[in-house]
Amino acid sequence: MINIYMTTDRGPINGQYTGGGYLDISFGNKWNPLESVNVYDRAGEFEVVERNPMLIVRAMLEWLGEKKGNWVIRNIYVTNTFTL
Repeated sequence: MINIYMTTDRGPINGQYTGGGYLDISFGNKWNPLESVNVYDRAGEFEVVERNPMLIVRAMLEWLGEKKGNWVIRNIYVTNTFTL
């Protein structure tokens, strides 16, 4: 699972990717996903999505720029947990 925590000028944004095609996004401090981003649509032709935190972060940043306009991102924290 890949978790992304962003602090912005408009409050926190959290993303959670558990595999498959979608990244769930929640606004605020409480986990309540309101948006989903298709990460496969944002990956390059030869990029492997699973286990690639930078690709997931890039998809979230692209989505944020397209859908929400100009937010100031202060910090980005990424955690990556593997299930064996």
